[in-house]
Amino acid sequence: MPSPSRIVVIASIAAALLYGVLLGVLKAVPRYDCILVAVAVGIFRLLERATPRGRTFALHAITLTLCASYLVHLWTLGYEGRNAVFGGILPWSDSHDFYDDALRLVHGERFTEISSKRPFFSAALAVLLKTSGGSLRFALATCAVSGALACTLAALEVWKTHGARAAFVV
Repeated sequence: MPSPSRIVVIASIAAALLYGVLLGVLKAVPRYDCILVAVAVGIFRLLERATPRGRTFALHAITLTLCASYLVHLWTLGYEGRNAVFGGILPWSDSHDFYDDALRLVHGERFTEISSKRPFFSAALAVLLKTSGGSLRFALATCAVSGALACTLAALEVWKTHGARAAFVV
């Protein structure tokens, strides 16, 4: 029989997976609402009973699951006017300038004025585009996963020093 800590970890991952399927695959819950907050509060309360190792595993799995579900939701939704993305993938507005300059760099040209002031992201995006053969989806997924892992690591460190409530805020 699994330990209570393992049951808590499995239950919290299952709750996140259920929410992810409802959001990304079935489109049964809206993306901008407070349902995720309620799910997250329940998960954090469950994870207070888990061992530190189980909590670390669970938070990483949950964060990556939610990140993937949001990407699937956006990419299958199509146009998202609030973020100015066409077809779920093609950026418009400021992000278009960074993408355009990353493509310029991939093809051996210079940055425009926008990216020459802040070149780090455009250069990193150019590296991701070059290594993936120009796949913007791969580059954006890599950025999203990296950001999700960074947030999880920050939340876990805050949990160690300030507790679950402060980690929830992170």
